[in-house]
Amino acid sequence: MRRVILGMNSVEIKILKILKRHSTTAQKISSALGKNISTVNRYLNDLISKGFVYKVSKCCTPQRGRYFVYHLNDKKTILDNLDRRIDNFRNDAHEFVEKLFE
Repeated sequence: MRRVILGMNSVEIKILKILKRHSTTAQKISSALGKNISTVNRYLNDLISKGFVYKVSKCCTPQRGRYFVYHLNDKKTILDNLDRRIDNFRNDAHEFVEKLFE
């Protein structure tokens, strides 16, 4: 049975483990996981929206233009983001139930 933590799949958890070791680019994560770059970018954007990851724009090398380096947020930031998401969920759920019984 596959276990899902906070709505994350195994690929997202692997990405977090990579970023825990060192900040890196989507291309390097893609290579490490053997996944398509567009798939990895989608997962990275989801992790950013969940508050686990942030990216920093870097400029430019002779071989490439602007690119992003992805970083794992620190523990306090992640926990603060989770608390905020839980509070939002609770408020939305209460509001829904209140409207349901109006």
